[in-house]
Amino acid sequence: LRGYNTTFHVRDLINSSTVNEGLDAVRDFSFKNLRVKNPTYKVEVENFEFGHRGLLIKNLQYDVPESILINLVGLKLENVRWSESGNSITLDGLNWKNIRAEIRNSEAKSDNSKNYEETQIPGIFIKNIRGGNANFLFQKEELTIHSLLDHFNLDAISFTDSIKLKGIDIVGNSLLLNA
Repeated sequence: LRGYNTTFHVRDLINSSTVNEGLDAVRDFSFKNLRVKNPTYKVEVENFEFGHRGLLIKNLQYDVPESILINLVGLKLENVRWSESGNSITLDGLNWKNIRAEIRNSEAKSDNSKNYEETQIPGIFIKNIRGGNANFLFQKEELTIHSLLDHFNLDAISFTDSIKLKGIDIVGNSLLLNA
């Protein structure tokens, strides 16, 4: 972690009784570079800024070798809000300039010994998604899906016990499907 800076209101942070009040107490949290590398994944973040519940990231790369690769340029999130019960998070105003996302076949095995209720994974709601250029690749065994998009707009998406999309607007120049 390099170039770290933070500003917060101590009294507001100490007196906060919810996650949202704690987030409101943070006025500024930023760093220039963050690199995390271990045998299973690598994360690199450049120019991260969080304040007033929104965030900006100049560049983000997340890589799980032979499984997932995500490169994001110009990521902006306008608002983050946790439900008071802590069982859901809402992200509002998600934008990016460029994204490259690859999901590749992996031999990695997941631990299915816990069901959804036991793991208590929060519901995720994302609203007002406005994406620039997007390059998506999905490969699994004999199936390949590849798309190049000029923009990717979505009014809302929710991840709970199912995935729901609302108001999708996609413009692109390439869709490749090999099976």
